[in-house]
Amino acid sequence: MSDHHSLPTVLDRTHAYKPLDFGNGRVAGSVSDQGRLVALNTAHPQHGYVTFTCVPPFPDDRRYDPTYVRSYRASLAAPDLPGIGFTFLDADGSPSTCALVAHMLPRVHLTVAPNVDVEIVTFAPWLDEAPAAGLIQICSVTNQRDESFELLYTWGGRLSLTRSSYAQLTEGGPIPCPPDAYVVAQSNRQLTIANTGIGWAVAALGIPARQDRHEQHAGMPDIRLDDVLRLEPHATQRIITVYGFGAARSRLADCTSYHLRPSVLCRAGRHNHLYHHRSPAPAARLDTRCLLRESAPA
Repeated sequence: MSDHHSLPTVLDRTHAYKPLDFGNGRVAGSVSDQGRLVALNTAHPQHGYVTFTCVPPFPDDRRYDPTYVRSYRASLAAPDLPGIGFTFLDADGSPSTCALVAHMLPRVHLTVAPNVDVEIVTFAPWLDEAPAAGLIQICSVTNQRDESFELLYTWGGRLSLTRSSYAQLTEGGPIPCPPDAYVVAQSNRQLTIANTGIGWAVAALGIPARQDRHEQHAGMPDIRLDDVLRLEPHATQRIITVYGFGAARSRLADCTSYHLRPSVLCRAGRHNHLYHHRSPAPAARLDTRCLLRESAPA
């Protein structure tokens, strides 16, 4: 007897567009139909709710402009949002097939070159029977050709880590948005974006490598990292990217080593049966022991 939980639900592209949602009760987020991260959100002990996103914060001087408020709200789910994550060759914006695995894990399938396919699965894992403060993306690239192929790709985007905007009109008036003060640190394949204005950081592991850097930005950092995948004939390679939230500590130049452990790459890579679990709950609870560790508030 077939198990309906294990069959991906393919989404109908003739319906109205919206980003694909995921979450685990601690973080909530969405990805575009290109598999790029639109937003990752979580609770903050001081600022209520914070977001890691490609969308600029709502401008305070437009707070009482109803037409602009509505257009800003609509833009948060627009199909042309650039997102954060991978782009391949010139395939950005190409038609894709989107599905939900186990009714809740977004899966995006792209053909980025003739006979070269990309599948991106995004989910928020659990750790020690509790929701983790981050997400995992598994990007599988398959070369169906009879010859080797080099696939150029880029990871990045224009990044914002700040208190979530409230664009609605409130009787008491908005609470002033905290000032942005970004610190970007990278070592090899680990990147940290900290906004010291809110005392919060997000770390990413598994991105293209580059030389060490430590930069300060007054506004949204724009990061583009290029790399190449060398694919053998009829072979698949996986890029596993892990994102984790945590408090930005003054002594912590790169919180990746605290929040993200490279051992997850091996564990996640071994769980190819992720999409065939017998119920939605186990599918979300990939073995991520020592993956995401909560930081004490600064």
